[in-house]
Amino acid sequence: MYYSQIAYEGYTIPSSFSAYQDIFNEVKQAIKQNESMSKFSLMQVLDGGRHQAATEPKDAIFALYGLLQQINPDMIAADYSKSVEEIYTEVTKMVIQFDKSLQILETTGEDSARGNLPTWVPECR
Repeated sequence: MYYSQIAYEGYTIPSSFSAYQDIFNEVKQAIKQNESMSKFSLMQVLDGGRHQAATEPKDAIFALYGLLQQINPDMIAADYSKSVEEIYTEVTKMVIQFDKSLQILETTGEDSARGNLPTWVPECR
């Protein structure tokens, strides 16, 4: 899949990273100003970080743990003893319940490299 690029001081930044950075900064600002986190969705943060590279698939979720926990204090604990499939499935269920939306299902695909993920659970790319 192709993502557009943004030029910044001679460097090329993928727009997916720029979008993630925007969400990160909005959450950070809300925390600093002691604002309600209710305006953010878990899906918003996860989707923003979705295309960031992680050599360990579990880190695609756990790297966002601090932000996600600010929005939902009941965020599942970072537990590396669980399988990738368990983590992604639990997080998907949590997002659906917390956000009260099925929007996350729009990010699922039919990739042959899905492993044992249920078809309704998004994978990190």
